Amino acid sequence: MSLDIRAGTTPLSSRQNPIIYAVLLIALVIIAVCAAVWFLMLMKKKTEENPEWIEAEKKRPTKHSDIIRLSKLYAINQNDIPLLWAICKTYQVPNLFYSIKRFDELDCVFKQAYNDFKINGQEQKINRLFMLKFKLDKIFAESVNISSTAALSADTKLSLVLQNGTKIGGTVKDNEKDYIAVSLPQEFLNSKERPEPLEKAAFTFHSPTGMPYAFITRIIRYEKKDDGELMIISHSTDLIKKTQRSFKRKSVKEPCRIASVKTEKDKNGVTAYIPAGNKISTTLLNISGGGCCISSSLPIKEGQVIYTEFDLFDGSYPAIGKIVKTRKSLTEGVYNLHIHFINISVEVQNKILAKVYSYD
Repeated sequence: MSLDIRAGTTPLSSRQNPIIYAVLLIALVIIAVCAAVWFLMLMKKKTEENPEWIEAEKKRPTKHSDIIRLSKLYAINQNDIPLLWAICKTYQVPNLFYSIKRFDELDCVFKQAYNDFKINGQEQKINRLFMLKFKLDKIFAESVNISSTAALSADTKLSLVLQNGTKIGGTVKDNEKDYIAVSLPQEFLNSKERPEPLEKAAFTFHSPTGMPYAFITRIIRYEKKDDGELMIISHSTDLIKKTQRSFKRKSVKEPCRIASVKTEKDKNGVTAYIPAGNKISTTLLNISGGGCCISSSLPIKEGQVIYTEFDLFDGSYPAIGKIVKTRKSLTEGVYNLHIHFINISVEVQNKILAKVYSYD
């Protein structure tokens, strides 16, 4: 016996076939479900576009699901989620999905958390806090894109990058429709290092959100003013976002001491770095949790390991670093040593990061 599911040979037999009705019913159910889903999505979209709903969402406390959603969107490390959730829950952070782009508000929360961790002597937690803050700052920095130098405001700090890699700090004095007037140190402008008019030159700057940019443009001319000479450069729309470092960096001018080191291994094979010889006074030019730049009269070779000691807050703090780059400065007989820390305690790194973020 065979089962014939064909519609039938007559209109009457077709209407009496139950399989036809089952297929039609299933099709109607599918259409109804799709219509319901479409309607619900439409209503959800309208709700989420409602200004009142958006304001309510911004003000409500952060939920754990918000952090999970955020971590997927911005590739936040899973190991950072518990600390981020604890901070949001403890300090009642408004919906992080929105407040992550309100830098000042979030910075106040992290500063409060830092002070509480510091009172309790939680150095490891403080270190994780700073690492997490850097990641969130990077998300904030990338949230605003600059496409032209026309967007640079007066007093923006920028650096002229010479062919040998030396950076000359400058400031935007005027930003006009056809050019930018840049103020640079007169010592540099009077030197042979300054580029000639019509030459191309490279510049770097940080956006208001902290994102580093680089661009190449042409020097139009130099203009003499009552308070000095200005470099006039053309605008550029070819701005390049630079890869951010692993740590935020801060320009300073603080006393610093360096010395050579000798190495010893303990019974477990762990290398110990011990200062050797006299400590030499130098000047700390910038610092981060991962390294620093020092101005010195000694042209120490790249690759050499040295002892560094700098004054921060309430004392002197040591770190062992390797010189990754040595460059001549504009001042005769002075060199800038770019140092990467290879041995630094969590406590000292936290002191540096607190200095960088102005938390102490």
